[in-house]
Amino acid sequence: MKKFAKILTQTDVGSNGSHQGGPLIPLSVQGILPQPVVSNYALLPSSATNVKVDVSRNGTLVGSVDAAVIAHSRGFQRDDETHFTGGFVSLANAKAGDVMVVSKSHGRRHFAVNIISKRNAKSIKSQLGGKRYGILS
Repeated sequence: MKKFAKILTQTDVGSNGSHQGGPLIPLSVQGILPQPVVSNYALLPSSATNVKVDVSRNGTLVGSVDAAVIAHSRGFQRDDETHFTGGFVSLANAKAGDVMVVSKSHGRRHFAVNIISKRNAKSIKSQLGGKRYGILS
């Protein structure tokens, strides 16, 4: 099963005062999260999909939350991104440098998110090959 991993930034976890509400995920990463609706080669600004997320911290389930996958179109000035909301970052007490691993769980709109602490994430970071995010097998 494919999994998506991202090293979380201060903006992703809200520790720098940002108001984005959750991690940003590039649209180029396909096959894990639902993809936003595309119309005339541009993302619709209100494109969102509601999902359920089981949240773990270092492999231990800490709870479940309702979340949304929201498309962000940058008008082709920057890469378009998917915004993954829902408060699971705070539920798992995520910090910048921790790694978020997302996988499908029980169906099309149910996901598992495991927040792995920075000190326990060496193996996943090596699989990313120096990149901040990517698909794991």
